[in-house]
Amino acid sequence: MQLGVSKISITPSKKIRLAGYANRLEPFIDVIHDIYTVVYYFRTSDEDKVIIYGDLLWWGSDFIDTMNKRISQRFNLSYENIVFTASHNHSGPGTSENFTELLEEVDSEYLMELQEKVLTAINESQKNMQEVNLKKAEYCLDINVYRRVDIDNEIKMMPNLEVKVDKTVTLLKFVNQEDNPVGFIVHYPCHANVANINYINGDYPGVLMKLLDNHYNTTSMFLQGCTGDIRPKIIVGNEFFSGDIERVEQLANQFYDSIITQEERLKYENLELDELTIKKHMLNLNINPYLNDRELEKELTSEDELKRQWSKAIIKKKNRNYETLVITEICFGKELTILGYNGEMSGEYSRFAKKITDKDVLSIGYTNGMIGYIPTSIQLKEGGYEPEGSTWYFALSGQLECKNEEEIKVEIRKILED
Repeated sequence: MQLGVSKISITPSKKIRLAGYANRLEPFIDVIHDIYTVVYYFRTSDEDKVIIYGDLLWWGSDFIDTMNKRISQRFNLSYENIVFTASHNHSGPGTSENFTELLEEVDSEYLMELQEKVLTAINESQKNMQEVNLKKAEYCLDINVYRRVDIDNEIKMMPNLEVKVDKTVTLLKFVNQEDNPVGFIVHYPCHANVANINYINGDYPGVLMKLLDNHYNTTSMFLQGCTGDIRPKIIVGNEFFSGDIERVEQLANQFYDSIITQEERLKYENLELDELTIKKHMLNLNINPYLNDRELEKELTSEDELKRQWSKAIIKKKNRNYETLVITEICFGKELTILGYNGEMSGEYSRFAKKITDKDVLSIGYTNGMIGYIPTSIQLKEGGYEPEGSTWYFALSGQLECKNEEEIKVEIRKILED
């Protein structure tokens, strides 16, 4: 199998609003770190395939619809073989018009600029194709924590050390025929929201990739895990606190030092890389709408800005009682499967996938679009930001139904048993 790689800055050329925090309404003040798109272009025995990574909150589903058409036309790739994934960086620009503007606002000029840069990155990746092998290693890193706590029957977003979360770092290393590294894929579940500051930066994944690439002369990407209920373990007392850029760099350096240290100790497992297949599976998730059409019209004049923006978006979506979950199945040979979801998945879905199969399975969120948080049925009953509060920002017509968890798990089992 051949792999070509490229890395291009996607830092906006003008000051625009950043996505991810409703309290950050003004254009960004300055650029601390450039942000990037990274392309891995695979040439296999059948059709070529491409994975496009971004130091972004996510790639909007509407942006991806446009890009799939342009990429397909220009590079003769089927939609099935195009994968977009993001680090969930809360310090980059928005790419979707599907949500409330408080959560994400787009700049049309930047979107055009971003489209061209992605196409350029794909083109550049095709210029350095080379035969590669794939190696895999794992170790544990304790920098994340469960973020939901029951205080007097109300779920608060606070660190909860009693609930175990996945702390596994998975390193996928592509090496050339001389055994020199071409690129790392680093997989770990932890929100990229260390600093709520109005400056462009790549948060800890972006800084980590820069450190790795400088050290190994590689082109690397970060795969964000199922981190819907997991945050960085940055705590004062019993509370999370939002750090500054120094804290971002501190966490990235801690992660980087762990990789460098582990690289000397780890025994990499060689994976067969005889084939690469990508399939996309669709599953409609049921929603209980909050309001009927007449009530929605009244909300358009609400004194609450969030409710006004939400009702406008819901009317545009015709108050639909479902959202479509896209599960992207990426198989590197028979030994490694990556399941990508277009949502902020609870860590439970990753644990379930690992539990039901002997295969190596990596679960990632923020892949091929975004529909919102996908909590478990227990979390839906408990309440809190992910199952309730976030629905207004993500312009969901209501809360997801509890039965969705079982239906998602049935679909995961079917995919892994095929």
